[in-house]
Order: sequence, then structure tokens, then C-alpha cells
Amino acid sequence: MRLARRRGRSGRNSSQAILLAYDLQAGSYLRAYRRNREQYEKIYRKIATYILQGLGARLPQPFSLLEVGVGDGTTLRGVLSLLGKKVGKCLGFDLSWSRVSVARKWVGARRAGVDLFVGTLFRIPLRNNSIDVVYSHHSLEPNGGREREALRECLRVARRCVVLIEPCYEKAGPAAQRRMKYHGYVKNLAGHARKLGARVLHQQLLPEPLNPMNPSSVLILAKKGPRRNRHRNQNFICPVTYTPLHKKHGSYFSRQAKLAYPILRNIPMLRPENALFAEHF
Repeated sequence: MRLARRRGRSGRNSSQAILLAYDLQAGSYLRAYRRNREQYEKIYRKIATYILQGLGARLPQPFSLLEVGVGDGTTLRGVLSLLGKKVGKCLGFDLSWSRVSVARKWVGARRAGVDLFVGTLFRIPLRNNSIDVVYSHHSLEPNGGREREALRECLRVARRCVVLIEPCYEKAGPAAQRRMKYHGYVKNLAGHARKLGARVLHQQLLPEPLNPMNPSSVLILAKKGPRRNRHRNQNFICPVTYTPLHKKHGSYFSRQAKLAYPILRNIPMLRPENALFAEHF
């Protein structure tokens, strides 16, 4: 990513740079989890607790869940094992096909109600207000300068709340802040969320970070006002036009947009860059 920033003009981590870096890391988070299982499972318990906290006392049963940046699936599998039957439909996506492939094997390719796909944080292929809880675990992290774009999409898709476990630049020490700047990490997520009209339900610095040079906080967000146009339909939509997608000839196809998205080894490829114009599909 550093090399890509030097070659680019924006000074930010481009989606292509993040994709390359994450693809090369496929499987590494699973190996890290196996080396330090106890510490990771503490984090998963916290995330599960924060998800239930965000849902509040009137807990829908079961509720739907989306992990933004599923990576190797370590967090998703840990959270699902703790929440159990409270979760109905569950989805997760990542920029990297390689990481989603690892996640499918780890989470369980045939686990009922779990759909994993390739997608981008900035064009999530799901309907407005279609998922009860959208959460992330260090997935917004490398998108410094695009905080508002990322938050807007998470809030668009979420029906009830957004739970973010992300770096906290504002509470970090000088050395950690220099490191975050160097790597192009996100800043001031709570401030950006408020400007987008979200309510900050909870914000707290997390003790015992996995990396002391990367302190994290939990941020629980909810939309202001009534939740309108709620969709129980969690089917995929076109990430370019937001029109419905239907399975056809082993691909996903938008009749309105005439765009087709391939499915590679049972993993839907739903980034805008994956679209193929197909007039006579």
C-alpha cells in the first residue's frame, strides 16, 4: 500500500492497493488466530456484546447480520458461535476473492443462512435498510480520507444499528498517531457519523488491543428518526445501479442495467469492476 501511495496522486490508499495487500494476506489472520486463540476470542465476545447492545431491549428474533470486510472469516465465525440462533440471515463480504475463499472454508461453506461474496465498502450490493446490524472489525481502517463515504453506505444498508471496531486516532498516543497517518488510517469516525445524521449510541476505547500501536474503539451508531422503507429482502442488488439482481446462467444479472456479475467457485463477484455489459444475456 505504501508503494501504491507513492505512485498515486491522492495520497490515500486506493481500493486497488488495499485489494492487493489484503489478497497477499489471505490465510494470515487465520494463522494468527490459531496462535493466539484466547485473546482473539475475548474480542469476539466483546463484539457479540456490542451487537446486542446496539439492538437494544427490543431484540428482533432472529436478526440479520452483515460483516463489512469479512477477511478470513475468523471474526464472523467467532461472533456467530456466540450469538447462535439469535442470528438468522448472515452475510459477509471482502474486496479479495482469495480471502472470501478462505472464509467460506473456515465459516463453513454449507452453513445455513450464511452468504459470503466479493464486494466493496463503497457500493454494497444490498438494499436500503435491509440488514438489522452492520458491523466491522478493522475493515474501514485503511480508508483514511473516505470515512464519510464508508459510513454512508453502512448506514444506508443498516436497519437498526452499525457497530464499528476501528482504530481510534483521537485517543492514540503520538507514536501511534504517526503510525496511523503513515498507513492512511481512518480518523474521527464519530464526528463524520454525526454529520451524516447518525446518533452515536456508544463510544469507548477498548482495553488490551491486539497491537498497542493501533488502539481501537467501539462505535455504535443508529439512524435518526423512523426507519422507513424497511426491506426484509436481503437479495443482492447491482452495485452500480442498485437494481435487483437475479441468478441466470451461473451469474447474477440485472435486467434493468443489462449488467452481469460472475460467480467464481460459488463466490459471487459483486464489485462494480466485476460488471460485464450483456445486452442479450
